[in-house]
Amino acid sequence: MRVLLLAAAFGCGDNLGGGHPGGPACDACPDAGVSVDAGPLAAFCDDGNACTADVLDESGCHSEPVEDDTPCEDGDLCSLGDHCAAGACVAGARAEGDLAVLGTLDNLSGRRIGLGPDRFAVVTIQDLFRGRVQVVRRTVSGLETVSSWAGELTFVISGDDDILASAVPADGLLAVTAVGERTLRLFSLSDDEVAARGQLELSNQVNSLSAHGDRVWLCTGNPFVGYQVTLVDVADPDAPVEVGGMGLGATPCGSTAVNQDGKRVYVNTAAGVRYVDAAPLDTGGDPTLSEIIAPTSGVSVSGDRLLLIAPTAVRILAEPSLDELATVPVERARAAALFGDRLLIEGNRPVGGDSEVFVRLYDSSGTPSLLDEAVLASYIGEPVAGTFKSASDGATLLTRTRAFDLTGDRLDELRVPQLLPLRTLARSGADGLRAYHASGAAAIDTSDPAAPVYIAGGAFAAPRPILTVAIDDSTSAAAFASGLGQGLEDPTRVLLDRSNPYFPDPLRIDRWTLDATADLVAEDWFSLEHQGSSQLLIAGDFLYRYQRPGAAGDTRFQSYWLPALRGGITAVPVFDRAVTAASTLRRGFDVDLRARVAVVSTDEPVDGGDPAPVLLFYDLAASPPALIARVPASGVFDQLRVSGTRVVTIGLSAIVFYDSEHGEVSRIPFEDRFESQLLAFDGNTAYVGFLHIVPGTATYELAAADFGSSDPPVFVEVNALPRSLVAQRTSLAVGFDTQVVTVHPHCP
Repeated sequence: MRVLLLAAAFGCGDNLGGGHPGGPACDACPDAGVSVDAGPLAAFCDDGNACTADVLDESGCHSEPVEDDTPCEDGDLCSLGDHCAAGACVAGARAEGDLAVLGTLDNLSGRRIGLGPDRFAVVTIQDLFRGRVQVVRRTVSGLETVSSWAGELTFVISGDDDILASAVPADGLLAVTAVGERTLRLFSLSDDEVAARGQLELSNQVNSLSAHGDRVWLCTGNPFVGYQVTLVDVADPDAPVEVGGMGLGATPCGSTAVNQDGKRVYVNTAAGVRYVDAAPLDTGGDPTLSEIIAPTSGVSVSGDRLLLIAPTAVRILAEPSLDELATVPVERARAAALFGDRLLIEGNRPVGGDSEVFVRLYDSSGTPSLLDEAVLASYIGEPVAGTFKSASDGATLLTRTRAFDLTGDRLDELRVPQLLPLRTLARSGADGLRAYHASGAAAIDTSDPAAPVYIAGGAFAAPRPILTVAIDDSTSAAAFASGLGQGLEDPTRVLLDRSNPYFPDPLRIDRWTLDATADLVAEDWFSLEHQGSSQLLIAGDFLYRYQRPGAAGDTRFQSYWLPALRGGITAVPVFDRAVTAASTLRRGFDVDLRARVAVVSTDEPVDGGDPAPVLLFYDLAASPPALIARVPASGVFDQLRVSGTRVVTIGLSAIVFYDSEHGEVSRIPFEDRFESQLLAFDGNTAYVGFLHIVPGTATYELAAADFGSSDPPVFVEVNALPRSLVAQRTSLAVGFDTQVVTVHPHCP
């Protein structure tokens, strides 16, 4: 109850330490809502200093120095190794030199294919046109990449589900394409090398493929040209040839599977399952297409068994006699595989108004019996069809972000950090990083910036609730661990979008505490009223919100003190300030905790006339924050960063620098650069990610731009659009979906 009383009084007092009922800032506070024995207002117990621990006790609010050498950030990204000493942040050694890539660490996102005992192939698409192919083995400590290839794959995909790949382990060959693409790529695989081989432009778009021996069978086509089963000869992997096809007319085809001797190719069509008799090909004859042998079902071949995946059951048939051996009732299965007498089934089933992805392990000898089951993830809305997102060699199961050991006839989960995306980073200790995802976290050691390594982590024990934001309380400064990010790809901020009907109101915000292995050791939560579209940002112990107006009119700039927000409480703002808004344009803001300054981007009428964009500077040491500067701007920005009196923004075609006293200082136009992500700004250098497109070439870049300069930024090429940047003791770490890249800061 005391927390509720404290929350009710959040609107009064100083935002620094020392505020309490009856103090100078609270002379006008009403008595209602303030308990005599409630003590000092917890909302005011924060001095904005990362090197002190703010303490609330019977004597009031005061701050104690944290342990010396605790990592901190002095705001200058060229001073590396900043640390606390006697309650103050002391700058580390200053780096010199230009922006440069030092090292990389890859994850294992993408399509995984079992190659045999303890071996997998992993195909990863890195944003636009680029990708990796890796050979991975399971070791005692987890998963290890033993060989890899990286380069242009020229596939455009919307998600990992679009990647199609099939391996011929005996020949060390891998065929790769993507749904809707026409290009087939071949690779040779070994533990020593992954080598790119031939490439073929097909006559139709690909829906599925299966490789066997020196043949690749594909379902190709679309509603406009019709569908067919296409055969590609890969006897010479450097010069694959499209041999021909067997037409299906307007009947769409889906999954394909080749039996173990390569004589039959099973194809799921909208009319039912058929097979291609490929035996005549060995004697110079033509293959033939069978009549329908089963109702429409996903097809998979495991050894001498044919699996038919129907909406209500998985049927196990002897191959090629097609005698039915067993039926496993299971709703919404979407993939299945047999390993000896162990059957794995993956599916997507409804749970209330939403859905969840599950995997089941059965003993299929005799009457099938369920051995174990696990829920992999939860999703919004009804279940959707999909392809097999998991891969297994019979002993290990790899799902999208989880791994399981199957040798004990159970789904014994393994924590594998390499399976997690690496987009969202936070500093952890002097030489550590944490990479966050909604389903788990990874711990990374960057003490050698040329060779960052995983040290722990993996998926959490259970999938997280749908559509929540999570905060990690175990870092030195609270940081979002996972967010919604709809329409805003910066993982340090969360964009609430009222137009999305799936956003709950109030929004649940989870609080996580992680141990040294990046595993959950404690959880809590609070709720936040939606109040329309807005950006959320955490700085120190505060959650800030800046709204986008649903109609022309004022918007709100708000702050919430995190230590008081636990136990499911509904958050009440420390301050709630109206900000003039003359349009519904998406707008942004930023907070410099060290300078106690916030900047919001908005537009406001000028002398009753047309609206004009402005940057508004607020003093966060006052309550409510006092407006200290109004700076005319060239637009309303949704990406900006502030450092003291200086601001950098990303406009439609330029990086624009501002100062609270001098207004616009400089701008750096960027031509042929379309997608952009503002990552960080220390008052001297702004770091921005770009997609650079010129005719025939698309390049991703990390750029460093100098404040006050109109000279072009310094660029380094990267594999994708960077999403987050944090300072380390010896480098900067940049987060991507599929990589962490360490870079030398730009310090001329």
